[in-house]
Amino acid sequence: MKYDDLQNLTLSIHNVPNLIIKSYLAVMCVLGNKCDLKDQRQVSSDEGVQYAASIGALFFETSALTNEGKRNTIIMYLRWITPSSA
Repeated sequence: MKYDDLQNLTLSIHNVPNLIIKSYLAVMCVLGNKCDLKDQRQVSSDEGVQYAASIGALFFETSALTNEGKRNTIIMYLRWITPSSA
């Protein structure tokens, strides 16, 4: 997805008042791809982190080629959305 498309999608999501899915607030994530090819990225890690923070989203980096970051992304996302029993 292109950066401009992502911004438009984000605006659309934020325009839906009180977005609730199955009694849970929606959690947005921004996934940066090509963490294994830093020199070929169109958006830097810092830009991804800043953008995610600006829209209230989580940020993760992955590689479709090497699968790097995929497992950690899923684990961290599940920890974020799973209520603590403490």
